[in-house]
Amino acid sequence: MKQLKYSIPIRFTAVILAAVFAAVTAAGTLTALLTYQTGLYTSPLKQVISKNFHELQEFYSVKLLANSENNLDCLENTNLEYGIIQGGEKKDLDLNDKSAYKYYNFKKTTPGKDSAVFSYKNKADYYNENPTLLESLLNKYHYFFSHDEPEELFLETILYNDENGVLYFKSTDQEPIFPIYHISLSSIYATPKKDTAKKQNAQKPLSGYLSFTLDPDTLKYEADADGYEALDTSKYLSWQRFTTQANYWFHAGDIKAMSEEEKTLMADINSSSIWLTRNNKYDKVMRGIKYLINYYKSDMNSPENTIHIISNVTEPLDLQKNDLFVQQKRILTFLYNFRIPCLVITICSFLCFLLLSVFCCYSTGCRADTAFVPVTWLHKMPLFFFLAGTGLCTGGFVFSSIWCLHKLACAKIMNKSFFILFILCVFLAALILVLSAMNLSRRYKAGILWKNTLTCTILSALRSLFSRIISKARRCQQFLESHTSLLVKGITITVAISLIEALLVFVWINISIWGIILWLLLKTVLLILVVNLLIQMKQLQTGSSLLAEGKLNYSLDTSHMLWEFKKHGENLNRIGDGMAIALEERMKSEHFRTELITNVSHDIKTPLTSIINYIDLLQKENISPKTAQGYLEVLERQSARLKKLIEDLMEASKASTGNLNVNLEPCDIDILLTQIFGEFEEKLFANQLELVTQSPDSTTVLLADNRHLWRIFENLMNNICKYSQPGTRVYVSWEADDTKAHIIFRNISKYALNISGEALLERFVRGDTSRSTEGNGLGLSIAQSLAELMDGTLKINTDGDLFKVTLTFPREAACSN
Repeated sequence: MKQLKYSIPIRFTAVILAAVFAAVTAAGTLTALLTYQTGLYTSPLKQVISKNFHELQEFYSVKLLANSENNLDCLENTNLEYGIIQGGEKKDLDLNDKSAYKYYNFKKTTPGKDSAVFSYKNKADYYNENPTLLESLLNKYHYFFSHDEPEELFLETILYNDENGVLYFKSTDQEPIFPIYHISLSSIYATPKKDTAKKQNAQKPLSGYLSFTLDPDTLKYEADADGYEALDTSKYLSWQRFTTQANYWFHAGDIKAMSEEEKTLMADINSSSIWLTRNNKYDKVMRGIKYLINYYKSDMNSPENTIHIISNVTEPLDLQKNDLFVQQKRILTFLYNFRIPCLVITICSFLCFLLLSVFCCYSTGCRADTAFVPVTWLHKMPLFFFLAGTGLCTGGFVFSSIWCLHKLACAKIMNKSFFILFILCVFLAALILVLSAMNLSRRYKAGILWKNTLTCTILSALRSLFSRIISKARRCQQFLESHTSLLVKGITITVAISLIEALLVFVWINISIWGIILWLLLKTVLLILVVNLLIQMKQLQTGSSLLAEGKLNYSLDTSHMLWEFKKHGENLNRIGDGMAIALEERMKSEHFRTELITNVSHDIKTPLTSIINYIDLLQKENISPKTAQGYLEVLERQSARLKKLIEDLMEASKASTGNLNVNLEPCDIDILLTQIFGEFEEKLFANQLELVTQSPDSTTVLLADNRHLWRIFENLMNNICKYSQPGTRVYVSWEADDTKAHIIFRNISKYALNISGEALLERFVRGDTSRSTEGNGLGLSIAQSLAELMDGTLKINTDGDLFKVTLTFPREAACSN
């Protein structure tokens, strides 16, 4: 595992496989859910197919019912054979009698007891003519049946036939008598048996429902609460015996036994021609007519109008027709055979997705050569914006996958293209999630997860603001403490002037002109004082500016200054004197050090030359043994190194004191750098360094001395070759603006640079604190001195192990101007 996490191809493969397993998991989950919904996990395949075929036959029967008048052959291109019989009860049908059929197309099968029979009294008002494949698999068919609108009819009374025990509604002479088997009573007004003179006063309203039983002596009252109360019927007129439940409003006096004439009238009525399907009564008393009912006058519910649809599914199925029977059987068979492998593959894919995701998060940012976790701009992006962006991308692909599922659900036949597109969307969504998890993991490893959050940014801003407020409060406190005398004087003067002005306003200004004159005199004195103070402040500002520019001999005249301004001027004079003394001491020290280096270098150079000559003479002799020859080689190498050190010391001394001749002339940076790169090509290759250059499109010409500029480039390239981390890149770029040209060298140091750029420019200072490499610490100092001799600058910036040198020189055009 430790070796695998460093391999980029393996990590790339893990990311792709994690997204693939996520897509497989999603597809497997949907397949398992569909298998479960169809019941294949709990029921045999044959039973599920039989059930689905029966539901599909019922749907097709509704379709035939809707097309029974003019399009009975609408299902000829399916694997369904069917026939239609109109009228009669379902139990009395003879399926083998072809003459009974209104429509008959059985060819490969014969109707019988195994045939599906569906009976309808009403026509289908709506049905989904072309259900989707998913609706068919889940038996989700949509249809409903229509009803006629009711008509109103006023009733005169309610009659009771004591022969058959049936109640009848009696209407006007023009309308027939309706048999009713279910009457609703919301309240009843019973008439007492005796004392009929007080009939109106004795009526007692009883809210609730009445129900009648076969017992002629018992009337039960059903209260609003779900309990029952027995009524004492001895106080009321005798009740007619009902064989059916009464559920309509009526008065007790309106229930009568039928006369012989009424019975004869009823006998002449064909009660089967009109069937009461629904009735709603309104309590209206108008012109002696007390009841209003709604009824259906159509005969649609008559048994003679019932339609029976008989159907068989042909076996084996004709696959060429590719109807819902064929598709259902094909998909259900596949789901049944794949039900167990689907669960295994889904669970294994999910586990593999989790393991690979964990590996990707664990391995991200790992490098074999260093424990440093590299980060890019994508990891430094604020976490809120990163999560928002990845959330939008993931949400887009999730929405696309849902859209594909919707298209699959709405498809009339199986469409593989939408399924493939669904898998692709899930793959891309999972890929973004895995990459986002890796990004968060690398942020955590690099220690910037909390740092780049919006909350951390807000807290840091608040903390910085609070720190600035505290700092300003402390500075204000220190200012008040250190300038107490000045503040007391200022406050005293301000209070005195305010008191005098108040005295003028409240005492003299309304009495005499002398108050106004005194006020004007006071303001004149104040104006003179303020102008004097401003002049003194300007003198102090001028003096401090001259001292800052290096004119240390300048002295302020403080003889006419007042109070704190005089103290401040005297302090500035003392600062100038102290700086002049310090500068003089430093110049003496620098001159002494330069003179010492020059003298010592010259004194060492003469004997060193003799040593080198004698070493050369000894090498020309045949000296043995070999150990002596090795000693001579060491002597030659170290003497050469010492000679180089002396030469560098001499050059550094001359450069720092300005004793080198400088011949400024136009220099083509492109040509000069190309030559220096060719000079160091082998050395860069030997140290496993890759040189990367970046130059402007146009030629860059600056004003410098070619010899000194070459020495600067040579010193910098030597430093790069000595101290760069092997296997890294060295970047050299140059650019120019209207007045200056900039050359930038960047490399990764093999040693930690725990030292500032200014310190590295000092003599004998090296980035290699162990001093295990060649060098004397003079190269950068010489390069800086040479650059300054040519009116240029050399600056060093270090950031961890990043080493950056910036050279700036004036351009030829700027110098000529």
